[in-house]
Order: sequence, then C-alpha cells, then structure tokens
Amino acid sequence: MSKNLTIKKKNVDDKYPPKYTVKELKELLKSNGIKYGIIEKELETICNEYNIEKKLVAKGVPAVDDIPDEIQVLFHDSEELIHYKDSEEKVDYRNRFLIANVKVGDVIGEIIPGKSGNDGQDIYGVPVKRKTFKKTGVRLGEGCKLENNSIIATSEGKPAYKANTFVVNKLYKVDQVDLKSGNIDFVGNVEVVGNVLEGMEVKAGNELHVGKNVESAIIRSSGEIFIGGNILNSTVTAGCENVEKKQYLESLKSLAHIIDDLVDSTVQVKEHNLLGSKKDGEIIKILIENKLKSLPKICRNILNYNMSEGIQHSDVTTFIINKLLGLGPLKINNINEFDIFKELLDEEICEIEDLMVIPTSVHLAYAQGSTIEASGSVFVTGKGQYTCNIIALENIEFTSEKAVCRGGTLSAGSEIKLKTVGSAAGVSTVLKVSKKGRITADIAYNNTIFCFGEKQIMLEVSSKNVEAYIDKTGEITIDKFIL
Repeated sequence: MSKNLTIKKKNVDDKYPPKYTVKELKELLKSNGIKYGIIEKELETICNEYNIEKKLVAKGVPAVDDIPDEIQVLFHDSEELIHYKDSEEKVDYRNRFLIANVKVGDVIGEIIPGKSGNDGQDIYGVPVKRKTFKKTGVRLGEGCKLENNSIIATSEGKPAYKANTFVVNKLYKVDQVDLKSGNIDFVGNVEVVGNVLEGMEVKAGNELHVGKNVESAIIRSSGEIFIGGNILNSTVTAGCENVEKKQYLESLKSLAHIIDDLVDSTVQVKEHNLLGSKKDGEIIKILIENKLKSLPKICRNILNYNMSEGIQHSDVTTFIINKLLGLGPLKINNINEFDIFKELLDEEICEIEDLMVIPTSVHLAYAQGSTIEASGSVFVTGKGQYTCNIIALENIEFTSEKAVCRGGTLSAGSEIKLKTVGSAAGVSTVLKVSKKGRITADIAYNNTIFCFGEKQIMLEVSSKNVEAYIDKTGEITIDKFIL
C-alpha cells in the first residue's frame, strides 16, 4: 500500500464555452450604458478569438476647443537709443530716449482670426462641450483704420495699444517751453527738445519727453515721462487722473442698471399681457419713452466720450446706435439680445476700471527739492536726488552705480532699490514701502529711516549691503554689514 498519491492531468478534449456574437456584446455594452463610439472591428475580433486580452471596444470623441482670435502688436514702445555701462564715460541724457513714430500706411497691428472647434461626446452618449471664445472686438482709436484684419496708421505719430484699443497719438514738438511758447496742453505725445523754464506748465495726454532741465515748473502726463536733465524745485506727475474717464465709467454702470430694469419690465409686461400682442421691440420702445426716459441721455454721453477719444466704432456703440436710440428698439426681435449687450457692457466697465490707475513711470537723471509722483515706477538714471518727495505706486529704483539719495521722503508701493542713501553727516532720509515691501541699498548711512506700513526703524550705524523687510514675526529686520 502506497502512502504517496500523485495526481497527473490529462487533456481529454478542448472544449470552450460558446462564443459571444457581436450583437450580444453590443447588448451587453448597452446594458452598461455604453451606446456611443463602439468599435465593431474590435467586437468581431473578440468574437473570433478565445484568448482575449484587454481591448478598446468604445471610444468617445473629445471636444476640440475654439481657437480665439490673436492680436499681434507690430510696433515697439519707446526704447533707449544708447545703453551706457557703468563707467567714467560722459552720459548725454538729452539723446538717451527715442519716441517711436509711425508713418501713414504703416501696419501697426494684425488680427489673426481664430477657428471654431467642435463639441465632443463620451461613450455614454453625453455631449462634451468645447471651450468657446468670444470674437475679439478690437477697438480703433484716432489715427488708424482696419483693412483685411490689418490695423493701419492713417496719421503720423506714436502708436499705442491699451485696453484692446489701437491708437496713433499725434506728436507736439517744441524747442523750449517759456513765455514765448506759453504753457502746453496737448492730447497726444509732447517732446520738448530743450528746457521747461520757471513758472511754466506742460500737460501731455500720453508720453512726455524733456531733453534738458525742468526748473520751477509743473509737468503732468497721462503716459510715461522722460526727463533728460535736472528737475529743480518742480512738480512732475505721471498717470494723472482722468475725470472724463470717471464720468464715462459712471455712464456705463448706469446704463447696465437701466438695461436690467428694462429687461425685467419687459418680462412682466409680457407675462401679464399688459400691452396686448406687441413684439418685444415695440414693448421696449414704449418702456424707454415712458418709464426709462434717462436711457437716451446716458447713451449719448457714452457715444460722445467715444467720439472724443477718437474711437470710430466698438461693439457697445454699435448696439447703442442700432438698437437703443430713435427707432432702434423696433429692430430688437427678442429680449435675449440684451444678454450679449450686458456682457459687452461688463467687459467695457472692467477695462475702464483697470485704466483708472494706469501704471506709468517717470525716468529722470537728477532731482532736487521737487515732488515726483508716478502711478507706476520712478527710475533715477543719473546722479540721484536731493531733498525730494518721491511717490511711486510700484517701485523706486536708482540705476546708476554712483547715484546718491540724500534727504527727503521716498514712498513706494513695493520696492525701493538704492545705491547710496544718506550722508556721512547724518542727513535724515525717509524710505517708505508697504508691509510686504523691501528696501535695499549698497550703502546706507546712519539716520536713514526705514518704514513698513505703520512700523519704522532708524539705522543707527552706517552700513553696506543693506536689505530691510518685515520678517515672519512681523518685525522689521535689517540685514547689513557695518561700514
């Protein structure tokens, strides 16, 4: 009798369960909710084989997103003609900057049309929506036109592209601002080749370039300011407030509220059949004439502002002219047309709000006893500043290695970068930034005051490689090496 039992297998016959048919597999997929994108060839392969690995039997169609229009800007902003290295060489700041101009017929921009995509569908038959984009509504300001997706200059001047608007700003050029020339107030770019003399005032709607000195004068510009010489006992402001733009913003917001009332009132009239079987456009016209009488005036204010800005056409003004004024409301077939107009208004409001504080900068060589303000940054490219009040919503930066910041108060929204601040005699200089700001200096003398928000600290010992900031504990930290 054997104690060990050995089992051996023997293949008597190869028998497999019945194969699925294509129809049966389809029913099985359908029972699991899969009804789209079934690949029949793979099902046939499965039905004809026994040893089946993983197979892709259903595949949805992915959505293809729309490709938005692309706006290409084909000009350069003002740029430096000469890049000076830190050396003993004499720097001629009068010829440091160039105003980039265009001639009539120059192409300053291009619209590259986008493409429409397609919605997709998953294997369960559920549509997959593509990402859609609105058609880019490029606005044209003064001095340019649109031809075959090209923005072309129609006048000579300096091109600009801001808030989705192309414009060619005209240039006013004068040798010197004095009693003979009178004060200057120009809507475009202003270039003063020489000096701005005592008691004079220059105001520019865009960039302002002064080749030499500004002495006991007032300089204001909505764009960048470049001063090649010295600023003495003067006031220089870049990014001045635009009252008309504020009024335009208020008109846009008022129109948006009126449109909401108009839509709500139209819906109520239709629901209660208050005016019989009148069409939407007829109801809207009656409501404007009897209930919303301020709408035409607000619309005209909006049109007047665009005309004053040289904007020939935009989606907002086109809708106002065609659908809101005169007999225009009768052209409205459905109240839903206001949905698109409200989106256009909201976009316009956002753009104007962004423009209310345009970051524009001041570039100067040397300043003394002056007030300098910028909604962007202040760049001191020459000898520095003495007892000035400098305010920048972004940064204040001294770029020349030998630049000295001595006395006065400097306030920046973010960062102040200095070479040498203060003096060996202990002249007090106040440096202010926000709580998250940073102040750096190659050399900082004693009596320099560092302010971060409401907190401040005075440097007691002259130091080098100074970096000041608020640390994690909320206290002012000054990293430095003693001179």
